[in-house]
Amino acid sequence: MKPIHAAFAACLLALPAAVQAAPINGQLELIGSINPSSTFSASTFNVDFVGVGRAQVATGDFDSFIIDLDELGTATQFTLYDLVGTAPAMIYSGGGFTFTATSFYNFVAAPNTPRGFQASGTLTGNGFDATDAVFAFSTQSTGQETTVRVAFSSGTNTISAVPLPATGLMLVSGALAMGAFGRKRRG
Repeated sequence: MKPIHAAFAACLLALPAAVQAAPINGQLELIGSINPSSTFSASTFNVDFVGVGRAQVATGDFDSFIIDLDELGTATQFTLYDLVGTAPAMIYSGGGFTFTATSFYNFVAAPNTPRGFQASGTLTGNGFDATDAVFAFSTQSTGQETTVRVAFSSGTNTISAVPLPATGLMLVSGALAMGAFGRKRRG
């Protein structure tokens, strides 16, 4: 094999390793409970989770989670971390995924309405690249005095294909140019 052909083959073999990227895509909605004394304003933000969260909706890369629609089955459980209004803050982990908030906003704290907030942050998972994601949280009254049922979700900001890195394009272009130059020189 001529040196130019060997270089071209080496470039093609190296290309798949250069373009592998695995962002997390999909939607995950969890349900759980909070202490009713939790507060939802930018100045007094304190969410006290009670127990664990369970998957209620899971699509995309989350679709292997066991869903708990009637609360009687065995669902994938998620550890919920109490929040004290400072970022970064881990919000949940489970099923190999973790969501860490980098900012909190859109607080709803009015009494007798669903309270809540939104957060931007990073979603990480085993075998995936860290992915920018959003997290939405809102409460629902259950009629119980000790806890308030909550629904919250997270997912990627956008679900899109990962672009080929510029270095990969340059590698292929250079290899093709070297092959064309070698042919022209021989012809």
